Amino acid sequence: MNKVINTTRRNPDTGKCYIGERLAVNDPRAWANTLAFYGQTPTQTEVNEHLEYCVHNGYTTKDGEIWNMGDLCVPVLYDFGIRWDPAKDLQTVQS
Repeated sequence: MNKVINTTRRNPDTGKCYIGERLAVNDPRAWANTLAFYGQTPTQTEVNEHLEYCVHNGYTTKDGEIWNMGDLCVPVLYDFGIRWDPAKDLQTVQS
């Protein structure tokens, strides 16, 4: 599990930073009900095909089997759901 802390967002009730699990860019959970897959949770194949389209059109890059959106947003699973947060706002949580 890749635990991260968002250093720019705080819970308004506790004042503590949110901690979540950084997901792979091609995790179908991260794409559920987005503009690309409105009203549905896509399959892994659908997400991979969408990301290949994004690579072809210069929206993202791919290194081997890893898609990379640079310092743009990355998906993070929090207790309250998934958010796409800027990578620069996240720090790895030491266990």
